[in-house]
Parts: sequence; structure tokens; C-alpha cells
Amino acid sequence: MIKYLLTILILTTLATFSSGQNLVPNPSFETYSSCPTSMGQINYATSWINPTVGGSPDYFNACSSSSYVSVPSQSFGSFSSFQYAYSGNAYAAIVAYGSTISNEREYLQTTLTSTLSSGKCYYVSFYVNQVDYSGLACNNIGAYFSPNPINNPNPAPSYILNYPAQIKKFNNPIIKDTAKWVLVSGIYQANGNELYITIGNFNTDNTTDSLTYNFSALDCIESYYYIDNISVIPVDSIFGGLNAFAGNDTSIVIGDSVFIGQEISNLNCTWYIGSTIITNSVSGIFVSPTVTTTYIVEQNLCGVITHDTINVNVLPVGINENSLTSRFKLFPNPFTNVATFQFDNFTKQNCTLTLFDLCGQAVRTIKNITVDKVEIERQNLANGFYFYKLSTDKQIIATGKLAIE
Repeated sequence: MIKYLLTILILTTLATFSSGQNLVPNPSFETYSSCPTSMGQINYATSWINPTVGGSPDYFNACSSSSYVSVPSQSFGSFSSFQYAYSGNAYAAIVAYGSTISNEREYLQTTLTSTLSSGKCYYVSFYVNQVDYSGLACNNIGAYFSPNPINNPNPAPSYILNYPAQIKKFNNPIIKDTAKWVLVSGIYQANGNELYITIGNFNTDNTTDSLTYNFSALDCIESYYYIDNISVIPVDSIFGGLNAFAGNDTSIVIGDSVFIGQEISNLNCTWYIGSTIITNSVSGIFVSPTVTTTYIVEQNLCGVITHDTINVNVLPVGINENSLTSRFKLFPNPFTNVATFQFDNFTKQNCTLTLFDLCGQAVRTIKNITVDKVEIERQNLANGFYFYKLSTDKQIIATGKLAIE
């Protein structure tokens, strides 16, 4: 719990502190020269430009009286979409991929408030959300830093800016969430002359993964995304630093896996079990231990070394289940208000019954059980699946799953 609270404190502090340290001007597109009235007006957002001739990135703001570019809802023709801004009242939007025009792309570009320093590390982040009427989804949405403005003065058919993005989402998945904002974040170590940031898909069609996501929106055969809340923060300005974080201790059922660590691209981390390296150069990994295991992460961020640990507790569901069937019963399962655990022909011991949610967090514990029947009340537990473990201080007696409906 202490580790969890410290994590929340650090993340809250970072979110609060970053507003004064962010090198991106007008990061949430709140400031404008004019309210947008139609599509393709990113230049109305103060400090932001369109770096290509063929593209026409869009600007949305709640100040607009036009249904095309208002916030949170937009509609034109047969298309409609709804999304609140991640913060404030505005956001931008770009086409990241198209299936009818080769290498169809749009980008956002701005001048940073100061040049990046040589060898210094920066925490870079922005949020992405797929527009409701976008018929396709894709990966490769990223950020590129440059000493000078980058542009493509050529009109169609190709709008692509052929540069290697330095920041992409961790593991570079296809982004297909139309409900929630998706965080793209990473670490960038500067060369020392960068003054511009450009956001978009810098990969060709041949090296971009895509899928048909919204069959009802196939008239819009593009990967079209909202962009909001862009940050470039010097790591050494973050209160308390950006320390190693392995995650909060958790539990899994044997045979399952769990993600540990952080989803931050380019964050140099080495993972250990004891003194044995299991992988390196990645901030987070999936693990599937067969026994309870402690993982150690060593993070090297611009020469600053920090460490953290996480314990993954393995619940051996099914252990001795056949022999326990005749002497341990759970009913009803699923249950709505009360479930009963009954121990038939079982030598009375001082037992503990623990319920875990799907994240491995203990949500209910009943101790000092010495009778042959115990009831567990729903109380404030939400609908869903839970794991239970009946144990003494010397052994696990039974484990399994139960459901609340």
C-alpha cells in the first residue's frame, strides 16, 4: 500500500509540475487566434502549423459554433463523433494512414520554447484517440525532433515526411480506442540542437500495420486520430526524479501472465531474478512465473541508476482439487449477496480465507476460521470474477475462482 501511495504521489506531482516545465507551447491547443469554423484550420491554434502542402490537419475547439469542429461532438454529412478533450476544451486531429491514397499523412508541428540540451534526457508524451467515424486503425504514430522545421512542399500523391520518429507508443501497437485517450510516452536523449517537434506517422504504408476497425464507418477509409496534451519535460526538472518502477506487488493464477514495469519507450531498464538477467533495454515485460517470484528492475536514465522490486504471487489453482472436492464446498457460485464456504470432514484449524481481484489485490480477508462453515458477504464488492485462497500459516488448503453477479 505504501508503494502504491508513493506511485500515485509521484504521478500526481509529475502531472502538476509538468505545466511549468513543459517546452511545448500551447500543448493542449487551448490558445487560438480565431475559433475554428471548418476543417483544416490547425493554424488557428497558436504556435501550431501544418508542415505539408497536401495535408490539412484539423483544429477542434468548444468555442466553435460549427458542428464540423466543435467539442465534444462533431457532425457533417453522414459522419459524427463525440470526444471530450483530454484537458481543457480543444484538440487537434490528423490522418495517420489511408487506404486509397498512397502514403496519405497529416502532421502537427511547433517550435519548442527552448533548444534541447546535448545529452540531456526528456520525458515526451502526448495523448491519442481514434475518431469514431474512422474506418481504419494503425500504428506508428510518433514524434520527431529536429533542429529546423521539416516539411514536404510536394502536393499529392505522397504527403509523407520521411524521417525516423524518435518517440512511439511502447511496443508500437495499433491504436484503436475510440472511448479513452491513449498515452504515447518515451524518453528522448537530445543531440543538443533540436528546436522543433512534429507529430504524425513517419513510416510508409508498407511498414505501417493497419486494420479495419469500424465497419460502420467504411466510407471514411482513413486512420484518423485526435491529438491532445503534448509534453516535452526535462527529466531533471521532475520533482523526485523519474525513478525505476517495477509495479505494485500482485498475484496471478498459475499459467497466467502479468505485465510488470512501465510502458515508456526508450527507457533503459534491465530486469533480474536474483542476480540473473532475464531481459534488458525495456521498461516493462510480461512474466508468467510458476512459483512466487521477486523481480528486480535496474533503470539507467541518462546515467542515473535507480532500482525497484515487485513480488508476483502465484496462486496454484487446482492444487489437490480432486482430493479436496469431498471436504470443501463453495455455494452458490456465482453468488449475489452471500456465499458459503463449507468444510466437510475437515480437521478444524486456524485458517484464513482471502479474496483477490483480477489484478491480484486482496479485497477481503477473513481470519481465525476454526468452524466448519463460513459466510462471505458481498458488501461493497463489484460484479465480476475473483480468486480465493484458503490457507493456514503452514500451507495452502484450497484455491479457486468465484463470481459475483
